[in-house]
Amino acid sequence: MTAGPTRIVAAVFLVLLVAAPAAAAQVDSGTAASIELAARSSWVSDTEPVTLDVRVGGDTAGTTMRVRVHPPLDDAADLATSHTEDVGGITRSVDLGPTEEIAVAAPGTRRVRLTGDDIRTPGVHPVVIELRSPEGGVLDLVRTPVIRTGTDDDPLAAPHLSIVMDFGVDPTVTPDGRRELTPTEIGRLSRLAGFVNDVAGLDPAPLLTMLTVPDTLDALATSSDPLAPELLDQLGDAASATQIAMPYVAVSAAALENAGIGDVLDTVMAVGALAPTERFGRASDPSLWPDDDVTPGAAARLVQRGVETILTSDSAAEEPGSGDPDLGDRLLTQAGPRPVPALTESGLSAVVVDEAASNDLVAGVGERVDAAPVAVADLLLRDAGRGSSVVIRVDDLPDESLLSAALPLLAAPDSPIPIVSLPVLGTDPDGGRVDPVTLPSGSTSDLRPIAEQFRTTERDVATFDGFAGPDSARAADLEVRQLTSVADGLETAGRVALLDSVEAVVAGGFDGITLTGQTDLNLTSRTGELPVAIANANDYPVRVMVRIRSDRLRFPDGEEIEVIAEPDVTRLDIRVEALATGSVPTFVEIRTPDGSLVLDDRQLNVRSTAVSGVGLALSLGALAVLAIWWVRTWRRSRGPTETSETRTV
Repeated sequence: MTAGPTRIVAAVFLVLLVAAPAAAAQVDSGTAASIELAARSSWVSDTEPVTLDVRVGGDTAGTTMRVRVHPPLDDAADLATSHTEDVGGITRSVDLGPTEEIAVAAPGTRRVRLTGDDIRTPGVHPVVIELRSPEGGVLDLVRTPVIRTGTDDDPLAAPHLSIVMDFGVDPTVTPDGRRELTPTEIGRLSRLAGFVNDVAGLDPAPLLTMLTVPDTLDALATSSDPLAPELLDQLGDAASATQIAMPYVAVSAAALENAGIGDVLDTVMAVGALAPTERFGRASDPSLWPDDDVTPGAAARLVQRGVETILTSDSAAEEPGSGDPDLGDRLLTQAGPRPVPALTESGLSAVVVDEAASNDLVAGVGERVDAAPVAVADLLLRDAGRGSSVVIRVDDLPDESLLSAALPLLAAPDSPIPIVSLPVLGTDPDGGRVDPVTLPSGSTSDLRPIAEQFRTTERDVATFDGFAGPDSARAADLEVRQLTSVADGLETAGRVALLDSVEAVVAGGFDGITLTGQTDLNLTSRTGELPVAIANANDYPVRVMVRIRSDRLRFPDGEEIEVIAEPDVTRLDIRVEALATGSVPTFVEIRTPDGSLVLDDRQLNVRSTAVSGVGLALSLGALAVLAIWWVRTWRRSRGPTETSETRTV
């Protein structure tokens, strides 16, 4: 998560439970009697009272208690002030009677109840519980804000809260193909998963929005850390969460477009969208893009894949009062969606994250017993009655976070600030258009130095995919390394190292294929088989294409034959038919299945001693002619002798 404004030490979320005593003139000295807040319920309504349990200590003999209710506060600054002093007049004061007669909530504590009749006006009311001496002086007191929910006649204008969980780490794949998850990263993911698990256990479970990076899921699946399987189970059980279709690794859409490899955005999105289905059996929502580093060209690609809004920070939105350092003037940021003038043609809008509210809610609880109700009160007052839709983005939580403490309150059916899915409002609460968003200028990444190498590697991996075969995961593993090279958070040297490692694996696989065996062969009959030996030095089978050609040999099975070459040596017997006798040059090539790369080639010298059909016919014809000539010659030589002999007789 991007860093928000510096937290103000006096912010109500971080105030310690030191219920400051009233001014010295109001408190009797010299007594050990004390009072402190031990527990409390959330708010008061027409039907439900608020209970305030206080722990009393010291010498309380003869003491009494009184509760004061003050008017609803106007802003968060008054809320901070109300922790140490009175704000406004008193709308109701109730003497509770002797301390010892007040109802016991638990050993050592007394319970104060306030109903809707005690606090009638919707809003945040400072409530003060006093421990008074027999003489009427204030010995000690407790201050806490109490929310009065709205009624049908007098509703309480309140914000709606959307929680976006960033469940991902920096790219985990290293150039050697291993995945690295540090203990620090595992710890952060465990805290986030614990919160998601807490949400899933509520009934009904509020809807969270999960930005789960698929690369992180794969790293957890292969991690040897004992926490990893539990984290995956917790994420898998979060069925009520909306899983956004994240790219496989976090990328800058603008950087890809600027480098001339914008189409890679389609690949990282397509690969990433499969992760929730393959791992958890549920589809992901493509409508949200988790980053605002977007150009018009990239926006068009995002829209084609179903994206409707992008997430941005409130530094990009001109929200009145959001940048004011005065605690009381910082209003909640209306999320939108808001128009983005630079992306108007694409149709994309922006959802604005309230960074200050995000930082406040992920802070630790501290020592305040009423920290959660105070947090809800602060959100109400910062909304200033506008009924905003507010988005907070969470990338880490302390073990005891304010957000976790406030979760049961926010998820309650009667919560004045409900947890909802991402807002879909296009106008502000007053009916006018919301303020537009100006996207940050300049991409966070520069991918131009590696763009050409990326393209070369991309082609090589595609070729290797056919070479390694459909049953092999080797090409998919190389594609992961290749895609990781364009991830955010890497320096150019790291990107080059990933691409170099891919090219080295591909080249090693291709170089492991050679032709071997004899090159001088004899063909003693008109038809036969030529042995071709393929040596595979890889430890896995590969698919190759054998091409063979010769001007004086015919190949009945064709001149191209696909072969699965097992490790070691694979022999292929190719059927041939001789068209002539003598030495017949024959050329053999081994290519990748797509034919794009020659892995090895050689010339075979085939000596054919067979007579072809044409030669045999010519020879027989010649013999026939010779026979006829001999017969005729013989007859001629016999004819004249017989005549002479006759005449002599």
